[in-house]
Amino acid sequence: MKKVVDWLITLMIAVAAALFIVTSGSSIMKWLPGSSELGEREFQEAEGQYISYIVNNPVARYDKEYTSGDKKEVMVYEYPVYDKERQMILATAVSRYDKTPMDSLQTAVSWPKEWEAEYGKKEIRPVEVKGTLERMEEDQIEAVMKAIAEENPQDLDEILRLAKNQTDWYWIQDKHIDGIEGYQLRFSLIAIVLSAAIAVARIISALFGKKKSGEGIKKYLSDNSNTSQLISMAAPAMEQWIREYQARQKRNIYMTGVVIVAILAGICELAGAREQAMLFHIPLGVVIGEVIGCIYWLIVQSQTGEKSVVKACRKGIAKSLPSKEEQEAAAGDALEAGKEWMKVVRSKNFLNIYICGSRYWCRLSVLAWSSVVDSDRLEKMETEHVISTYRNSTGKFTSEDYVIRFFYKGNQKKKTCAEYWSFYSQEVCGAMLHMIRQRIGDGVEVIAK
Repeated sequence: MKKVVDWLITLMIAVAAALFIVTSGSSIMKWLPGSSELGEREFQEAEGQYISYIVNNPVARYDKEYTSGDKKEVMVYEYPVYDKERQMILATAVSRYDKTPMDSLQTAVSWPKEWEAEYGKKEIRPVEVKGTLERMEEDQIEAVMKAIAEENPQDLDEILRLAKNQTDWYWIQDKHIDGIEGYQLRFSLIAIVLSAAIAVARIISALFGKKKSGEGIKKYLSDNSNTSQLISMAAPAMEQWIREYQARQKRNIYMTGVVIVAILAGICELAGAREQAMLFHIPLGVVIGEVIGCIYWLIVQSQTGEKSVVKACRKGIAKSLPSKEEQEAAAGDALEAGKEWMKVVRSKNFLNIYICGSRYWCRLSVLAWSSVVDSDRLEKMETEHVISTYRNSTGKFTSEDYVIRFFYKGNQKKKTCAEYWSFYSQEVCGAMLHMIRQRIGDGVEVIAK
C-alpha cells in the first residue's frame, strides 16, 4: 500500500508539471529568449511574437480593466498610439503602476505650441513596452475609436481617417506574454522545473534506492568495538521505527502541499478568478508546498539518517562516559546482558532502547539523547510525575512525563542529577524501575516526589 501511495504521489507531481507545460509552456518559450525589436517590420509580420515597441505618439487614454468588488479602481489603462511610419493605430496597455511615463509622453506630444513661450517646451521621452503583439477584438476597436474621438488630439482628422480605413488592428499589453504576466511565467517555470526534478528523483529513488533491513546503520559501524556491536544489536529496532517515522512525515508533507494548493485555489475561486488560479496561484502553491516539503524532508533525513543516528548514539555515550575504556566496558556489559535485558520504548516522536547490564545501564535513542548510567556510582534515584503546561497559537496544552533521575555519590551539586530518563506513561516507567530493581535490589534509595 505504501508503494502504491508513493507512486501515486509521484504521478501527481509529474501530472502537475505536465499541466503547467500545457497552460504556459509556449508562453515560457517566447519569454525565455527575451523580446525582439519590432524594427522596420510590419505589424502583420510580428503577430503573436514577443516584441519590444517604442511608443512615440500616444493620442488618447481610457480605462481598460477594473478591480473587483464594490470599490472599483482602475487596474489597466490603454493608450491608442499613432504610428506615423506605418500609418496605423496601435493600442498599448499598461498597469496603473506604470502609467506615469505614458501620461508624461502623451502630455508632451499634445503640448500646444502657443504654450511653449509661456510654460516652456515639454521634453518628449519615448516609452518602450514589451509584450505579445495580438489582434484586437471588435469591442476593443470600438473603445479605441471612442477614446480617440473624446480626447480630440492633434491631427485628429488624419488619425480618424486612418482609423476608418484600417482593417488590421493590433495591441500590446506591457509585461505580458500571451496575456500572462512575467511573474506568473516565472512561477510556472519554477513549478515545472521543480516538479519535474522531484518526480525524476522519486522515480530513481524508488527503482534504485532500496536497502535491505539493517544494512543502513551497520555500514557505519565498520570497527569491531563493543560500542559498535551494541549499536548494531539495536539497529533492527531503530531502522523499523525510522521507516515508520519517515512514512508519517511523508504523509504530513503530502497533506501540507495539498492544503497549501487548495487554500490558494480556493481564494481564487471565491474571488471568481479561475484563470488567475491556474496561471499563478496553483503554481505558487505547488512551489511553496514542494519547497517546504523538500526542506522538511532534508531535516527529517538529517535527524534520522543512519549516519546521524550512529553519530548521536556515540556522542551521547561519550558525554556520559568521557573515557574510551569506560565506554567500551559499558558497551561490553550491555552486550553480555543481551536482548533479555533490553526494553524498546516507542512513541511517535522518538525511540529509546534500554539495555540494563550488571553495572552499566545504556539508553540508545533516535531523536532523543543517548546516555549511560553507572550503577556502581549511584547514591539515589528519584521518580516524579511531571505535568507541564504550555501555550501556542491554537490554545493551551498539558503534557505528562514520568521521570527517573539518577544521582551519583560525591556529586557536589546535590540538586543536580547525573542522568535523567523520561517516559510517556506510568506503566513504562514502572516496568523500567522493575528491571533496574532486578539488577540492584534494594541497595539504592528510590525517592518518589
